[in-house]
Amino acid sequence: MADDPPRTTRHHGLGRAGAVGAEPVSPAPGAPEGGRRSVPGSPSGADGVRATGVGSGAHAGRNPNAFIEEGTASRPKVGAHGERSPAVLTGRAAGEVPRRADARAFPARPPFPVPGESLIARQRERERSVMVERAGSAVWVEKYRPTSLREMTGQDAIVPLLRSYAEKRSMPHLLFAGPPGTGKTTAALALARDLYGPEWRQNFLELNASDSRGIDTVRTTIKEYARTSPLGDVGFKMLFLDEADNLTSEAQASLRRLMERYSGSCRFVLSCNYSSRLIEPIQSRCAVFRFRAYTTDAVRAQLERVAKGESKKVTAEAMETILSASGGDMRRAINLLQLTATRVDNVTAETVKEYATVPLRREVEGMLGAALSGTFRDARDRLYALFTERGASGEDILKAIHGYLPDIPDTVLPPREKIRLVEFLGEVDFRLAQGASDRIQLEAVLAHVAAGRAAGK
Repeated sequence: MADDPPRTTRHHGLGRAGAVGAEPVSPAPGAPEGGRRSVPGSPSGADGVRATGVGSGAHAGRNPNAFIEEGTASRPKVGAHGERSPAVLTGRAAGEVPRRADARAFPARPPFPVPGESLIARQRERERSVMVERAGSAVWVEKYRPTSLREMTGQDAIVPLLRSYAEKRSMPHLLFAGPPGTGKTTAALALARDLYGPEWRQNFLELNASDSRGIDTVRTTIKEYARTSPLGDVGFKMLFLDEADNLTSEAQASLRRLMERYSGSCRFVLSCNYSSRLIEPIQSRCAVFRFRAYTTDAVRAQLERVAKGESKKVTAEAMETILSASGGDMRRAINLLQLTATRVDNVTAETVKEYATVPLRREVEGMLGAALSGTFRDARDRLYALFTERGASGEDILKAIHGYLPDIPDTVLPPREKIRLVEFLGEVDFRLAQGASDRIQLEAVLAHVAAGRAAGK
């Protein structure tokens, strides 16, 4: 063993003593131990490639970093303990100060975008461009929907309370109940915008219970959203559940528990047409707001605003026809205006009558007048005309009859018969909800009116 010549190790082609996993090589004849040796192809060899490294001198075995041969591709370097070296050094000539090789091998990456105002600004710009593109063909109900509680009109008893919630940034669970088209969804969206500002979409979730009404939706989607923390300086998020009265009883029981458990991080805003369909524990945990049908003045003001924005002219008679057909439903009134104003710029009463699918008051008056006069056949022909020519539904005709009934003079229909007729209308409404035939049930109403008139005589 004492006669063996001195040996050094080579680590990936670099002269270095004591490197782990190194390949033992014999020193070149005449080369000093621990110094720089000649490589075939170097100035002293044949190829002109030279490597520098740390030998067995004062720094031998202390630097775990590997070295790269100039003119060759970068390879993974293994340190003294087998791990990849965090720093890779290279040198071009003897005595040159080594520098980091990753600056040459790996180009600098562009900085990642920092979440903040820049991303929000880009998102606003994209939303603004989309809104501009769709402005010409947008649905007028959505195009002219109020974006703030200050823009809402009609619900004077509800809007001031909601504005106080937004100013104080504190609110309980809310329950909006009322007929369709009275501003329940608009109030929830406007409240979210006033409460959270431009970042309202990150703290607001809207669900429709008609689409997903089972308990799985409550246990998955609603629970996962309610348990997460809000963004911004408001201490809670908002979850708007539209048509909550369509939830099953099991889903309502699970929702009641979630409203208790996650009340610190989420506020629930429920919307329904009939609050009686919700279980009592949910109603007791919410501040209930009763939305009423819009007044004629409120609907007229909104229709004039829409007509002005779309450069349409609406005659006074056409406006009264739309108001009569909408019955305090703002959504129906705006949709009817858009339907009639699509092909013409000057909206008249004739165009409204052509496109309106709900029965008008004078049509119902003529039908009931024929039944009260004893001409049942004429009354039935008028009823069929509403179905075939106007395309009205049985529910709309029934509501129109119910609305016109109190205005019938007592001399034409005695009060006792009116009471009986109202009771019968309630029974017919239930039958229609259960799927009974529209024509048969409404013919029965006309027969009841004619029989009541005959009995009154």
